[in-house]
Amino acid sequence: MNKFLSIAALAIFSTAATADITVFGSVEQAYQKTGDVADVVSGDTNIGFKSIEIIDAATKAYAQIKLNVDSEGNNATTTDEAYVGLTLNSLDIRGGKMPNIRKIASDATIDVFEGSSIAMQNSGSLANTVQINLDLGSVQLAGGLTADGVNGQQTRDGYELAANANLDNVNVYAVLTKDEVNNIESKIVAGTLNTELVTVGGSFEAVDTAGVEVDTWNAVASVDVNNNTLIVGMQDIENGADTKTIEIVHNFTPKTRAYINMQDVSTSSDDVWQTGDRKSVV
Repeated sequence: MNKFLSIAALAIFSTAATADITVFGSVEQAYQKTGDVADVVSGDTNIGFKSIEIIDAATKAYAQIKLNVDSEGNNATTTDEAYVGLTLNSLDIRGGKMPNIRKIASDATIDVFEGSSIAMQNSGSLANTVQINLDLGSVQLAGGLTADGVNGQQTRDGYELAANANLDNVNVYAVLTKDEVNNIESKIVAGTLNTELVTVGGSFEAVDTAGVEVDTWNAVASVDVNNNTLIVGMQDIENGADTKTIEIVHNFTPKTRAYINMQDVSTSSDDVWQTGDRKSVV
């Protein structure tokens, strides 16, 4: 078992008597058609729990475990997150397997679809990672360091540095990442603009792999009409695929929604259609 998973589990159960434990997750199923091929897919189905212990007015300890559940095939369950953290005033330190900074920025700006979506390259969860976050009010600074101690570098396998600024209805991210094992460096600028009528998000990624740079542009826009949300997005990868996505979501409640999603990828002759439903557990 991953060493950080063991620490996270121990922290949660050891504080169970004195801390609040919250169960969270979602179940999603969708009917998907790619060309003439149909399938029922599980989508974003997961379950998890988190524990928070208030130590004093300036200090809190927490732990979180999130499991992805595949309801198809062998019903495999995989660990998506397992980390522990400590908050000291405006400083937050956490260690384990957690969303990398690219995923945090991607989810906040462009990865906003229920069905087929677009996302920043290499965004996801990283194991054997330590993250430090400093909250300065309207500006947040963050850094991450990954070291697995097996096949990587002596001191580190990769790192991330980021700044996030919230100014009224504008939210901006700047991220620098380096995968030192595979010699991949990413420079990212992303942001959102919220108005009364529409929310617009976008990002620019310059990914350098062993001296070869590939630029990617992403853009999304969404508008709410009563209990419905219309979302459109595009992704343009230099010398690669162009992706266009459109989705209509009906929000029955904040926890229950249904959607129709269509995605067209220029490198594929088949469009992907999805109609699905998600029920959240909070």
